[in-house]
Amino acid sequence: MMVACMTPLGIYLLRVLEAAPTPLDPLLSPVEGLIYRLCGADPRAEMDWKVHTFAFLLFSLFGTVLLFTIFCLSSIWDLGSIRLTRSRR
Repeated sequence: MMVACMTPLGIYLLRVLEAAPTPLDPLLSPVEGLIYRLCGADPRAEMDWKVHTFAFLLFSLFGTVLLFTIFCLSSIWDLGSIRLTRSRR
């Protein structure tokens, strides 16, 4: 399955990185525009190294807090049969 997806995904990524139109543009462009508007970002603006570093650190902090919250609440949620504690027999 992975081999079958390589060529279409490679062609799609090439077109996206070259800013060429793709077949998914009519579907994804409105979603992308909505995300930009919600975040207050200008898609044409360039980021200097300070803004890029701040965005990276903020994203990393958010991800760390989210993963820590999931870890802390995992004992409350029933996530299946995976148990991290040693079972007693």
